[in-house]
Amino acid sequence: MSSRLLGRRGDGGFSTVEVVLLAPIFILLLLLIVVLGRMQQAGADVTGAARDGARAASLARSAPEATTAARQAVTDALAGQALVCQGGPSTAVDTSSFSPGGQVRVAVSCVVPLSDIGFSALPGSRAMTRQAISPVETFRAP
Repeated sequence: MSSRLLGRRGDGGFSTVEVVLLAPIFILLLLLIVVLGRMQQAGADVTGAARDGARAASLARSAPEATTAARQAVTDALAGQALVCQGGPSTAVDTSSFSPGGQVRVAVSCVVPLSDIGFSALPGSRAMTRQAISPVETFRAP
C-alpha cells in the first residue's frame, strides 16, 4: 500500500527547511571558532614577544643596553608574526633588579584591530598586554 492510501504524508520537504535554517547557524559558529582561535594566537604572539624581549634584556651588559635590546627584540618578534599593532607595540622594561642574580621584567602592550584577527568586516580592536620575566645570570662576567 502506498502512503497516500494510509493517510500519511511525506516529510521530504522538512529536511530541506531544516538545512536552510541550520546551515547559517553552523557557519556562524565555525566563524566564531576561527575568530576566537585567531585571538588566542594573537595573545600567544604578544606573549612570545614579551618572552623574547625579557631574554634579550637579560643577556645585555648594562641596564640601558637591556632596555634597547628588549625593545628591539619585541619589535623583531612581532614583525615576524602576521600581527599588526595599531601605533606599534608599547614595551615597558623594568631593570630595577638588573644585576647578577636579579631579573628583568618586560611588559608588551599591543592594540590589535579585530579586522586583523578575524575577517576584514569586524570592527573595533582588542588590547593585549603580556609580560615576561627573565633571570640575569648569577655568575656572569662584568
